Amino acid sequence: MIDDAVLAGLAVRRREASAAPRLMGFAAAFALALGIAGGGLVGGEPAVAQPLSPFAPDNPLAPSTLLDVHP
Repeated sequence: MIDDAVLAGLAVRRREASAAPRLMGFAAAFALALGIAGGGLVGGEPAVAQPLSPFAPDNPLAPSTLLDVHP
């Protein structure tokens, strides 16, 4: 009686363990498809990123302009 319950529990765990890779594959495929679909639906021009540094090349405080020797 106890042996039957233990063996039944092991069988359930074995079935759950065999389903896990399939579910992970399904989740990965769904995420990939959702990312491709989401990327294809976005329209318009991408935003231009602003430089994080205050020393942008066109800034008068850029190191290249501060170190430039004027004759």
